[in-house]
Order: sequence, then C-alpha cells, then structure tokens
Amino acid sequence: MFAFSTYEDAEKKAEEFNSLSTGNTRLDAQRRERFHGVVWYSFSRLYEDTAKAHGYPILTQDQADEKGVTLWSLILRAQPEVVCLMREDLAALFDEIGNRTPVLFSVHAVAQQWSYNTVTRQMLSRDFFDETFDPISAKWTSNLNWLVHDEVSIKTFVDAYTKRQMGWLSSLRDASPKVWSSANSARQRHAYAKHVKSDTLKEYMVDRPDAQRALRAGLDTFEEVTIRDAMEYGLKDHDHTSYACEGEAFYIRYRDWWLEGNAPVANRMVFLTTETAPAIVAQLATPDLRYLRPKTSIGRDEIDVYATRSVNAETIPELAKACMGSNVHVIGNKLKDMPNATSAYAVRGRNNLDTADITQFVSMMHPDEYRLYQALNTKLGRDDLCRIAHVDSINQSCGRNRGPRNAGAEHELHINLTLFRAIHACPSAMDELRYRWRLQMDENQRRNARNGG
Repeated sequence: MFAFSTYEDAEKKAEEFNSLSTGNTRLDAQRRERFHGVVWYSFSRLYEDTAKAHGYPILTQDQADEKGVTLWSLILRAQPEVVCLMREDLAALFDEIGNRTPVLFSVHAVAQQWSYNTVTRQMLSRDFFDETFDPISAKWTSNLNWLVHDEVSIKTFVDAYTKRQMGWLSSLRDASPKVWSSANSARQRHAYAKHVKSDTLKEYMVDRPDAQRALRAGLDTFEEVTIRDAMEYGLKDHDHTSYACEGEAFYIRYRDWWLEGNAPVANRMVFLTTETAPAIVAQLATPDLRYLRPKTSIGRDEIDVYATRSVNAETIPELAKACMGSNVHVIGNKLKDMPNATSAYAVRGRNNLDTADITQFVSMMHPDEYRLYQALNTKLGRDDLCRIAHVDSINQSCGRNRGPRNAGAEHELHINLTLFRAIHACPSAMDELRYRWRLQMDENQRRNARNGG
C-alpha cells in the first residue's frame, strides 16, 4: 500500500505506476504480469460515489449514530440496491486485478486504520458480500507486505491535547465509561454524538475519530508535560502576548497505529518526508525506525526574500490580491476562496507549478500550534521545533518551482520580519534551509534607507 494525503494524489500515482516504463521491456512486462495498481477508497467514499452516481440519497454517519448502528449496517438495511452496485464495482475491480498482486494506492486515514480491520479492509476480500464471509479470515488474507506512507506530519506520530481538551475528553469518558472500554465503534459514535449535543464547552471539543482513538487507548496513556516556553519568536514583552505559555500543561502520547497488537501492520514500512520536524518526532515515537537521510548534490537555488512587518495572518489575503497575475500562484494561509492560491499545507507534493511564478507569504503560526511545538520541545529537550517547522514549510513551497523543478520561473518569499529574525537566530533551523535567500527591500524599506531610517 502507498498512502497519500488525498485521493487525487493516489489516483495520479496509481496511473503512473501502471504506465511506468523503465526502458527495460522484459522487466516492465514481468512487473505488469505480477502487479497491478488500484486506488483503494475507504468504504464510505466508495459508498458516497456509488450512491451519487446513481441518484440515491446519501446516508450519513450522523444518521447511523442516531440509531446506534454502524453506517454499513444502515446501508445494508436501507439501500440494498446501492450495496448491489458497490458489489458490481468491486467485482469489476477484482476482474481487472486478475491473478496479479494488488498494489493499493490510498490515503493516510485508510492506512492508519488498517489494523482495526474496518469494512474498508474487509472489502479487499473477494467474498466480502457473500453470506459465508468471515471477517477474521479476511484479516489474515489482507495483511500488507509493504506500507509506504507519504508526507508524514507531527500528528502522524503523536496525539497532543491542552488541559481543557483533556478535560473535555474526561467528561466524554465519564458520561458513558462502559462504552469506551468496549470495542463497539457504533456505540462509541452514538455516545460521542449525544455528548456533543449536550455539552456547553464546544470550543474545547475534540473531533470524533481523535476522541475515539484517545479513549480507546486510555487517557492514562498520555504524559502530562509542563511547557517550558523557549520563546522562539523573540517577541518583546513575550509574556504579555498570545504566545505566552510557560507552565501550561499539555498531554502527549505517541501513536501506535502501525501495530496490530505487538506485530507491525505491514512486513515492511517506509515513512517518507522532506521535512525535519516530523522526522525528529518520528525517531522517538518509533524507536525501531531506521532513519535514512540521503545526501544530495542539488545546488541551492536562490529565492527573493522580502522581510517586512506588514506580513501577518490578517494582512496576507489583501497582500496576496495585490500580487495576482496571469502566471502567478500564491501560497499562504487564509486564501481559500482566491483563484490560483493554495495553502502551504495543500501545496505539498504539487508537481504542476514548475512553470508558474510563485509568491509565498509566511507569518507566525497560530498560538495553539505554537503551544504544541513548545510542548514537544519540552518533552524532547529542544528549543527550536517551531522555527524548524517554519523552515520545513518554506522549503516545501520553494520546492514547487525550485530544485529539480526549476524551469526558470520566479519565486518570491514575503515573510514577517520578526519571524525572519527568529529563524536567522536559530542555527539548527538555518541548517535546514535548502534555498539561498536573496534579501530584497520593498518600497518603504528603500525610502527609509534613503532617508537614513
């Protein structure tokens, strides 16, 4: 299995895998005879696509939760016609695979829930729709040989909550303790939905999948960490800003979704990332991980850097509008409804921006995210994870039209001046920069320079 951030990426990679040509005709023919790549959708995605394509109303998880049953049980009972259509689609897919070994291309959530033997996994069994289907046997026949997880993040390896979020989880657990000590997912979802309706502290609410995972593991598996604030931004009067978090409690546990009991979920697992912060956390969360960092001889391409006080979370949308052009792609946050614009997270892995002129805007992270990095700093004995994470994000965005993708297009980085200085003051963060920064002055800075300001 190859697990990606989106199904769009999975679809592209499956197509590339099946059409891959190495230039060795014999080896390519042997590979195509033995392996076939398919996109493996979650059961809920497959159901929604099938129902929509044939004009059936889409039943929701909320409807199933209200009845205290699984979504699959509800579909079986209420929409047998859709079940028949899904069966036909899967039968056609298995005919396409034939006797070859399937290579699954899916998303992170599917890979991270594989050990639960969900309906998504069970559907890999060719007799899934038969009355004689045995989910236990199906689990053994759907063991993964390889699992390659692309674009890992901090949250791939850790769960972390504030004191108030942990309090919310505790109240959820205490409202129905027996439910969370069982393996009945439907009852857990029902209990969660009931609690959310009656709860008055929704600002501290934890999403259902995360809450289920935390309570299944047990809240006592979280380690309380008292934050030692490294004050990474070097802000004046830091203690009076929204980033002040010295002494606050955070609760952290390393995840273990890659295990089925004490055994790995796949014979071999590979985690891929071009980012340093997740790699630092991964080495501690998975002690048996073999850490490989290939040395490359790629030159350090230049990017133009504008460091100004005017760049912040509130001004980025207006600044982005001012630099829009026919061949300009903007990368930054809070640009959701803007054409030719992408968030720094969503742009990761994009391969179709090599000829676009890119302008990226980078400001300080949200205070909640900053607190997470300070909690991890404290746990790991570091003082630089926030700044390294910023560099990771900048490198990702630069890589869309720099490095191997450099086709001669322009690239500008507009960065908050305080953040720029904080990164420059951090040797470990500067060591991770893959691109040479060519510092430029905007019109106001040039005017001040001329006036001796």
